Amino acid sequence: MPIHLKFDRIVFNLVLILAFTSCYLVNRSDLYYDWAKFIDVFIATILVTLLLYHAIVHKIPKIYLFIYFILVTSIVPPLLIRGEVNIHFLYVILFSEIIRLKYLPNKNILNPILFLSLLSIITQMIIYSTIDGRPVLSIGDPNYSSYFIAILISLAFLYGKRLMALFLIILGMLIISRVFVMWGLTFFGLIFFKKMLRKIPRLNGFGYLIIIVLVPILFSYIFIENVSEQSATYISDYSRLTNFTDKSNFDRALANLFYLDYVSNNPVELISGTNIDEYLMNIFYNTPHASVYATIFNYGILFLVAEICLFKLYIKSWFDNYFCYTFFISWLIWQCFLGGVLFGPQIILLAIIVNKSLTTNIKSEKRNEVSHITA
Repeated sequence: MPIHLKFDRIVFNLVLILAFTSCYLVNRSDLYYDWAKFIDVFIATILVTLLLYHAIVHKIPKIYLFIYFILVTSIVPPLLIRGEVNIHFLYVILFSEIIRLKYLPNKNILNPILFLSLLSIITQMIIYSTIDGRPVLSIGDPNYSSYFIAILISLAFLYGKRLMALFLIILGMLIISRVFVMWGLTFFGLIFFKKMLRKIPRLNGFGYLIIIVLVPILFSYIFIENVSEQSATYISDYSRLTNFTDKSNFDRALANLFYLDYVSNNPVELISGTNIDEYLMNIFYNTPHASVYATIFNYGILFLVAEICLFKLYIKSWFDNYFCYTFFISWLIWQCFLGGVLFGPQIILLAIIVNKSLTTNIKSEKRNEVSHITA
């Protein structure tokens, strides 16, 4: 059901602008943290209004309403047990509604915010850097910085802004993130070798889930078993792109294993999520570095189950489309080695990438059909 009503488009455009603002203009640095929280609450308020409107006018299908109800319910255990309020379920609901209604922003909305986001990224990378001198966004973390750049690269590429995408790739490489390089090789490799690779049997939804659940843990166990802490040194130059046995990966693997051990001894926190301040102070100095476990860590397993159910409704149509499939297979890299991938305002932008990738591939296939008939 394509989105067409003027009120829908105005609200979705506003939420999109706020999502870009939260991700690229007012990032999660200490300097802007209060503003970022304000934007989260503002988006949440708009989203509640939007969902009430849709429920009345568009008659959201019952299966979606049921999953949205589970997402809303997921805020109860963290609130009762830890006293923390979670609004991130709203981003997930908006992600679903954007895809369900096939919303795509007009170019007069998207072009300025892409350009402003690029300028903001350049400015932040000039101002901010890590202790070892790697340029980053104001969020401070190299992998998260490159993740946000990767999202913008995907949007620029899909909307035909190849020079912008190329420039963003260069900026991403300056951060020296192995996850970014693995993502780039996967994403563009699947695109450029489409004719050869599209004949290979595709992963299904169950296989996808198995990968994001098991790969981070297998990686962690194998790494810790074969690499000693004494031999794992910290590398900050470009040689780290070809060295996977450094201190950074050792800490990432250890963080995953520590959390699994901790939550197995504290099963209540599977439901309620974990207090991050207490955990970092008393258990381990880092949180799990895999999206599935980070989601449980922050919001509890009910939130994750609802997300999986929601993805199950869409995933067949996503994977039937090669371009969309390309995006999700490359997104696996981030899900396996980065925590905050399945929640936050950035998933609103991911919904736009999904919708655009679906229409982009359909158009290209139609052009191929026309040229074939003409020939």
